[in-house]
Amino acid sequence: RDASNAWYSEIKDFKFGVQSIQQCGHFTQLVWKATKLVGFGMAYSSDKHTVCMVAQYYPQGNWGNKVLENVPAPLPAAKTADQDLNLDKTPQSGEKRRPEALRSRFKTVELQSLMDET
Repeated sequence: RDASNAWYSEIKDFKFGVQSIQQCGHFTQLVWKATKLVGFGMAYSSDKHTVCMVAQYYPQGNWGNKVLENVPAPLPAAKTADQDLNLDKTPQSGEKRRPEALRSRFKTVELQSLMDET
């Protein structure tokens, strides 16, 4: 999660409405509208002091002439994760639950099978 937060933090360097991704390519790829699948990987150095995080996107983004149509402007007010996922409290237990419709929107893929398709 730290890696994706660091990549997303590049939002501060992005100029919305401009056809440029300089200094913020991690952020723009994370939110690239045309990308449908992503896989993440992690490796540690032999001394366990360094970690390398990678992401593979399909289809890949960050095409310079496609920025305006693939990097939407931020919403006026940020939502919390609960609001974004529309998590409800059940009257009986008070526990949160995910709407059935949301469950079917997510798809798990293996990075190797994704790479085999390209």
